[in-house]
Amino acid sequence: MKIRTMLGSSIYDLHRIKFFPPSLPILHFKPSPFFVIVPQNYSYSSYQFHPLIQTNASPSVSRCRALVPVPDQTHSRDFNTVFLFSCSILQTCAKRAILSELKQVHGHLFKSGLYSVLSLQNQVLYAYFKCMESSDAEKVFEELRVRNVVSWNISIRVKLGLDLDCFVGSALVDFYAKCGLVQNARLVFSCVRFKDLVMWNVMISCYTSNCLPLKAWAIFNLMRLEGVKGDEFTYSSLISSCVASDCYDFGRQIHSLILKQSFDSDVSVATALINIYAKHENITDALRVFDKMVIRNVVSWNTLIVGCGQCGHGNEVMEILRNMLREETHPDDLTLSSTISSCGYASSITETKQAHALTIKSGLEESISVGNSLLTAYSKCGTIACAYKCFRSILQPDVISWTSMINAYAFHGLAQKANETFEKMLSCAIKPDKISFLGVLSACVHSGLVIKGLYYFKLMTKLYQIEPETEHYACIVDLLGRCGYIYEAFEFLRSMSIEPEGNTLGAFIGSCKVHEQIVLARWAAQKLLMIEPKKSVNYTVMSNIYACYKRWCEVERLRRKMEERCSSKVRGCSWIEIGNEISFFVSCDRSHPEALEVHATLAMLISTMKEDGVWIV
Repeated sequence: MKIRTMLGSSIYDLHRIKFFPPSLPILHFKPSPFFVIVPQNYSYSSYQFHPLIQTNASPSVSRCRALVPVPDQTHSRDFNTVFLFSCSILQTCAKRAILSELKQVHGHLFKSGLYSVLSLQNQVLYAYFKCMESSDAEKVFEELRVRNVVSWNISIRVKLGLDLDCFVGSALVDFYAKCGLVQNARLVFSCVRFKDLVMWNVMISCYTSNCLPLKAWAIFNLMRLEGVKGDEFTYSSLISSCVASDCYDFGRQIHSLILKQSFDSDVSVATALINIYAKHENITDALRVFDKMVIRNVVSWNTLIVGCGQCGHGNEVMEILRNMLREETHPDDLTLSSTISSCGYASSITETKQAHALTIKSGLEESISVGNSLLTAYSKCGTIACAYKCFRSILQPDVISWTSMINAYAFHGLAQKANETFEKMLSCAIKPDKISFLGVLSACVHSGLVIKGLYYFKLMTKLYQIEPETEHYACIVDLLGRCGYIYEAFEFLRSMSIEPEGNTLGAFIGSCKVHEQIVLARWAAQKLLMIEPKKSVNYTVMSNIYACYKRWCEVERLRRKMEERCSSKVRGCSWIEIGNEISFFVSCDRSHPEALEVHATLAMLISTMKEDGVWIV
């Protein structure tokens, strides 16, 4: 049956068919200019007495008749036809605010049994709302046995049209913001006629918390045009919205406005400024803002400590912690876990032990985040025994604890220990994640456990349904290549579900160099130089391969390309802490006072490793 409907958004809810009465109403369409919905038990002679039939069409009925499309046939027992036609009438009544006809349709739906459909109930509720009949809309809502999100939204809109003030509006905006319903929050905000500062702040915070900085700034500009001046909550929310890299300049502009209005001394505003500068690796300005703070709380200290650690200023973190203790601010678990992580990244065993002692003194040794940080820090400092003790001290290790221990063993080349720890994790009903599998695969790579590595890769993809990332593929390629399965690694590389990235191709090229497969190495190098044309190490690796085969023309060609496309190469750097002193070593630099002894020892170690058949990268 051909039906021309006014709107196609009404959805037939199949799972509610069982609630309809056995006999569906018959939809009668007279060829006359009037329309009617008649239940099945009506006789055709009673048709003239039906409430919707009028011998003289009123203006409202004429409008309704003109707007509601009528099916081609004059009778119907088909539920879809009855349902869609009812939707069309309700939508027309709502759009044109035709109240009298709405009440007639409402009564007919109730009599015919169609009113048990929730979608039709919601449309009746919405139509009363559009007709400005809030009391009838509230009655309809209260009578609903089942309510869904649409029902509640319409009811809230009814309430908004009645007695919404700033207090209720702010609460609703905040509620919608926390649920991620930004459009609903903006609707509530727009319905409040007289907005106070709290209302503006909540709307700005809504956009900020839902990662919509441009809209947050637009609300701020609108607020200023309305003559409303912001407070510390306004500016802290605005600054928090500038974390994204493309919003940094706007954050600096907000900072200048904060200085003009003297909000820079507020703790929340200053902390937000420290966070944005640290996120954009501007530790100098972050420290400048921190130093000007009159009052500092633990959140301010934590923000600076975390920021310095993330920017690689690990050596300064311990000094910041000491200053925090001098000002008698008690550290929490976030303070200590961030400090310990920074000490670990700096491979500073002395300061890691100091932070560990402070953890015990503060009574925070049972914190799982602190325990995980200690485990990782001791591992990075080379003391695997201390890392294992920290792992054992955690009362209920989570997946991060197990993964950190697996990675610690893998980092130290203890593949058997890493595999055993992984199996223990599975036996404790801890579900591994992609990082757990990356750790155990790395352990297999360093020890050449091909069968075990392939088993774990299949376990990850088949049993746990974890989609491999480029790091997992790189591990398998490296594992196969190191053990001499070059062609298997090549086929695996070609069968990957994603395009291979630089680390995967680099691992394959390294294996080709060891096993003298220059043709395959050239194939991978061409792809690698297309992906990372400005990375100098890619040219260096391939030119070294050509040099081994005395293909000097190719070496010269790659060197010229590297000079054209790449900036100056950053020399490698390493450091070691001995006796509370950190010694730095740069490639091709012999300025260290004990450089001769260091290089002599290195040469002796390399000679011994070659004699033992150890592969030197």
